[in-house]
Amino acid sequence: RIFIQGLDRFGILSEIITTLTNELNVNIRTLHVTSHDGIFEGTIDLYIHDSKNLYELITKIKKIKGIERIRREEILDPSQEKIG
Repeated sequence: RIFIQGLDRFGILSEIITTLTNELNVNIRTLHVTSHDGIFEGTIDLYIHDSKNLYELITKIKKIKGIERIRREEILDPSQEKIG
């Protein structure tokens, strides 16, 4: 899972998804994004091959205009996750 936060602008979510799927060939498992007062934040659960791919992904996402924070978050037990 990665956590992303940044300035909300038209098309930013599309750029993130395009970077993940088209450039990095990553499968998105879940996506949750909220926006308030011009700031968005969200989490994306991904299927990643290894840590090298994860750090490449983080580096590319950081380059998107408006991204302020991105970090890896560990999912210890997916069955304990709340949905909704």
